Amino acid sequence: MSVSFTFRHRRSLLALPQEMKLPTLFSLLMASISAFLSIIVYPSLQPIIPLFYTLPQLDQQLARKEFMFVLPIISISVCIVNLVFGKILSKIDFLMMQLLAWLTVFLEFLLLFALVRIILII
Repeated sequence: MSVSFTFRHRRSLLALPQEMKLPTLFSLLMASISAFLSIIVYPSLQPIIPLFYTLPQLDQQLARKEFMFVLPIISISVCIVNLVFGKILSKIDFLMMQLLAWLTVFLEFLLLFALVRIILII
């Protein structure tokens, strides 16, 4: 009597459709650059930095230097949400999945641009 077991291979949670791999790669790359840039610049920052430089009052523009990590945290969070929603949308609507992926790349670019601009102001 012979017993054989077969295992079904489950797709990983991170297994993405082919159409979503390139935008997700760009998003993760920009989020990583943002986090790396914040870590590199952090030791050389003053205790108070002009993080909210677009506000009219000078006292409203200033924040502690620990708030420099807010943008990378938002960036990484957006990547994670994109992966979850992209996985759900890949089963529902192909066009919405691609739109979400490329809009995430655009948002990541804006967050990285804002971080670079803040660093250049300092």
